[in-house]
Amino acid sequence: MATSASGVCDALVTMLSAASVFGSTGAAWTYDILESHTGSAAAVVSFLSLDRRPVAYGNPTDKEGRWIFSVNLFIKDAGNATTTLTRVSAAVDAVISCVDADDTLQGTVELVTGLRATRKPDEFVEAGGAIWLPVEMQVEGLEL
Repeated sequence: MATSASGVCDALVTMLSAASVFGSTGAAWTYDILESHTGSAAAVVSFLSLDRRPVAYGNPTDKEGRWIFSVNLFIKDAGNATTTLTRVSAAVDAVISCVDADDTLQGTVELVTGLRATRKPDEFVEAGGAIWLPVEMQVEGLEL
């Protein structure tokens, strides 16, 4: 299976846009979504890294690739800590549910082999007249 970075990013944006927590306009490739998105959570998808190696020697040879994609979540501050942190959990859960529902990311990878999330409690972003809490998620996919 030949994996393309743009194909995986498109699949992630499509899958996350279908998740109710982000809404149909809540996932994109670019950060300018934070300037216009009116929902409580947004996701910005991008390529992070690739480690691709031959499986055997010869020419041509099959390759195995391990791709890592970033899903940067931004959760709008609700002005209430409990509500805001509930939104953080709901956004992380939405990404997990999307990947669990289709661990081939619409056929763009053989299998999702890892999913990680990191949040720094003291980190905030101001954009579009709102304060957003960022959560960095990484999705690792295997190409055979």
